[in-house]
Amino acid sequence: MIFKLLDGPIFDKKNFFAIGRSILKDKYGLLYSLPASGGSINWFAKNLMNFKDEEKLFKTISENKEKLGKIKNQILFYPYLAGNFDPGYDQSVKAVFHNIDISNSYLDLIKAIMEGVVFHIKNVFIAIKSKGAGTKSIKMVGGGTKNNLWPQIVADVLNIEVSIPKNTDEDFAVKGAAILANHGLNPDISIKKNYDLFKSEFEIIRPAKENSDFYMGKYDNFNNIYKKLYKSRNKIIK
Repeated sequence: MIFKLLDGPIFDKKNFFAIGRSILKDKYGLLYSLPASGGSINWFAKNLMNFKDEEKLFKTISENKEKLGKIKNQILFYPYLAGNFDPGYDQSVKAVFHNIDISNSYLDLIKAIMEGVVFHIKNVFIAIKSKGAGTKSIKMVGGGTKNNLWPQIVADVLNIEVSIPKNTDEDFAVKGAAILANHGLNPDISIKKNYDLFKSEFEIIRPAKENSDFYMGKYDNFNNIYKKLYKSRNKIIK
């Protein structure tokens, strides 16, 4: 899920984004769902690695973090296990691994999945920016922050700072519900004060220039090959 707080509504006639009023006064929220981002990791863990769930795969990623960090190749993963929900919306599109050869291992495929999801996210961020709602930093929570490899890829591809929680076991959906519930029960206590009661500690992941330079080329390749693989794509990205 991608969420951004807005000072006013933005209009999107193609309905790629869900826009609604925020509980915060005079604020609006932009919501966007990428249905097979974490789902791609879950699918790979269960069906290709024969793991019970993605937790064991995240442990494997942590154990091989150094090796994964050094992988730089042109394997591309298009994370469309549930269709393409980026701004080139097309549910007929299917997922693809591209550029695999006999020398590649499961680690190459894991890295490609993480990169492919982030390339997908970048397409969405470009569309959001085109509506005048760009951002210079993001917060990332959930399973993808179990180690900082995936957040580092996000920082490198988007070339922005990424904040991740120091306690990765926190359930931020539950915490958000508690903040709103406490405000509902005690309207005199502001949302900000409630937020401060449940405030989490974050660490900042910054983009590494050498990785960002590499991903600029790989991201361009991701979109160029997409046009060949999926000829029906709407031309959103020029």
